[in-house]
Amino acid sequence: MDLKTERKIKFWLTTISKILVISLVLFKLVDILFEKKDTAPSEKEVLTTNLKEKQAIDSFHKKEPIVKEQKSSTIQTPNKKTEEQKNVAIKRATSPIYAKLHLVDNSFIWLKDKHKFVLKLANTTAALAENVTVNAVLIYEKEQQAILVQHKASIDAHGMLNIDFVTSNLLHTTLPKTIMLCINHESKNAKQKNWYKYLLGNKINGSGAIETRSVYYKTLSVSDGVYTNTAPNCIVQTHTSSTTNTKKDSDIDLENIKSSTQLFLRGLNNRSQITVKNTTTTKLYTQLSSVDSNKYSYGFSNKIEVVSHTKNTAIVRLVLTEKGRATYIKQQTAYDAENSPKKVSDFFKFLRRKGSSWEGRLINQNGIWKFDMY
Repeated sequence: MDLKTERKIKFWLTTISKILVISLVLFKLVDILFEKKDTAPSEKEVLTTNLKEKQAIDSFHKKEPIVKEQKSSTIQTPNKKTEEQKNVAIKRATSPIYAKLHLVDNSFIWLKDKHKFVLKLANTTAALAENVTVNAVLIYEKEQQAILVQHKASIDAHGMLNIDFVTSNLLHTTLPKTIMLCINHESKNAKQKNWYKYLLGNKINGSGAIETRSVYYKTLSVSDGVYTNTAPNCIVQTHTSSTTNTKKDSDIDLENIKSSTQLFLRGLNNRSQITVKNTTTTKLYTQLSSVDSNKYSYGFSNKIEVVSHTKNTAIVRLVLTEKGRATYIKQQTAYDAENSPKKVSDFFKFLRRKGSSWEGRLINQNGIWKFDMY
């Protein structure tokens, strides 16, 4: 074998060896690659997994309505509360609203130059205050004087009422240090009647001589309540043991008799049934109701005279104004023209005729003077 042939044989053996080595290496690499592919999820496994997840999702959606039902059942309680709140609101809306009054702060003033008291009342509610009556009791050191301030038909909702009254018949020239202010009223479309008592004390304001200053009465205490028929007594009880105070007590009774008479006459003239009822005995109120006194215009004068009085009874003289006399004659003429058996004097049966005037009788009921049948 020649050298050239021998070299060719070595070359091919070397080449074949290299090819075998490379093939072996490639074979090993192929095994490693296939092992990694085996660890990754196959397409079949992916499809299976997706199918399971879809089934789980479907089952979740199928259970969802049950959860909704549970939620709907849990919100029933707020609905019940809402209904209850609506019922409460409806009940409040249909319930009657009662009027409430109060004395405006620092509004009770004595104007010395005009000899006049002024005050202001405020209605703090949406209800109409009707048949408002105001009385003042002037309290001195050992005596007191009751004064009718004003009777007003009504005070509008959230309204104000300015009141002024002259006190020319004071027991003393000096002003009282304290005043009891009594306010009564009714609420429209309601049976409730309210009363208030303000105890006022004075304080001097302004400059100049005391005799010319205006005196402001400030509120010391307030009490209030409701009543059915008769308002609480506005007389402040005083205790006197000395016999020297007998005349003073008599003077106090005299003023109380005058105040009660003036209030009663105001009720008759204004046809105020509640005022007449509160200032008369049951017997007299029944008599006045039977003759329909609220349909007649009496027209009594506010000037009265106390003829006589004791601790229990009093006789007062009453007169008609010019307008009251004209009404009396006109009404009687109308009855005569109609050939009616009625007489205007029937409206005055509870009084006793004395010439051109009448006399009335009052009795003392637990400290309150009320008109009674003569």
